[in-house]
Amino acid sequence: MGDFRVLHVTDYASAYEGAFIRQLRMLDEEVRARGARPSAICLNARALARPWARQLEEDGWELREVPPSSTRAERGAAAAIAATVRELRPHVVHVHFGTYDLAARKAIRRIRRELGAGAPKLVWHYRTALEEPVTERGPLRRLKDWIKFTRGGRDVDMFVGVTRALGVEVAARGADLERSRGIVAGCDTDTFRRDMEVRRRVRADLGLEDEDVLLLHMGWAWYRKGGDLLAEAMRSLELPTDGPRIVACSIGAPDDAVLGSVRRLPITDRVHEFHQASDIFISASRSEGFGNGLVESMACEGVAVAAAADGQLETFAGLTGVATVPVGSAKELATAIRMLIERRAEWGPLGASNRRHVLERHSMRRWARDMGDAYAELHPTWLPTAAENAASLGSPNLGMEVA
Repeated sequence: MGDFRVLHVTDYASAYEGAFIRQLRMLDEEVRARGARPSAICLNARALARPWARQLEEDGWELREVPPSSTRAERGAAAAIAATVRELRPHVVHVHFGTYDLAARKAIRRIRRELGAGAPKLVWHYRTALEEPVTERGPLRRLKDWIKFTRGGRDVDMFVGVTRALGVEVAARGADLERSRGIVAGCDTDTFRRDMEVRRRVRADLGLEDEDVLLLHMGWAWYRKGGDLLAEAMRSLELPTDGPRIVACSIGAPDDAVLGSVRRLPITDRVHEFHQASDIFISASRSEGFGNGLVESMACEGVAVAAAADGQLETFAGLTGVATVPVGSAKELATAIRMLIERRAEWGPLGASNRRHVLERHSMRRWARDMGDAYAELHPTWLPTAAENAASLGSPNLGMEVA
């Protein structure tokens, strides 16, 4: 042990590192603590120019460029990935979001012919759920699933979904069930936490009074995230009442969306500050892999209204601080918001319970530990599990969750 390395491959190129890069950072810290070398990552040219990419390099990561991947460009992407594998000799090639899945598969097939048993293991990782059940996909989409997951997936050593529901969905699309995992994603609970000073500052910037109720929504995928449902719900919530003023904001909502009274906020690296300033998080998603925004809101001791999308139900099951509504119903969404506002006196203890739930089940460090153990399952001779590493260091609590 001690020479283990992971090569991540992704088309992520956001201006801000966001939850995804923070997760990879914590995963790198986790495997380094077990004796691994710093991770490596293949990124496109736009991502390589981002400040967070330069910071990864300063932290010891190896960065390599991979061209855009498409049907026509797949050969070039595969060649770039194969060249990186030959140079860096990683033990795992971990592909995220699906764009480079087939290019990485082609590269690994090539490397396996060259290195045999010394070739790296291949992991495909999924974060976004389909907008319709697998059984409702048409013949052409099911054929594409067969080509990719059943046929192409033969070369994949592990399929990972960010929730158990998404792991099941990937298997339903044709992946081998025995090689499919639901490794529940996590939240950076150090960054996402209650901060009253930030709350006061941001609310003042938004022109809000203390009694105003701020609804926060993530609208970067406007329809899938149910932004239209929130806009429709706001029309009834704005009717004259004796209650407080209700203000809705959507981070990343498109300029051309029918926003109504929903305020558009730009995508930012200060998302946690808007969570700290808000009162109720709105997760009206029609489908969800893992509700990052919902869990981040809960970590900030917020209450929420969430649609019963399969991928996020398991993140708040049993909590009274999250009101559940049917998928696709603006009327039910408005009703749940009103009812939650009527329980305003309970928001403090409900929010505290939500944070405890996230600390216990959905922290990013727990996810990193579980993902590290998945690597150890693939390469037991090169990387110890968290428990084995703790035992070797004489620390029985090492690798366990710390709230």
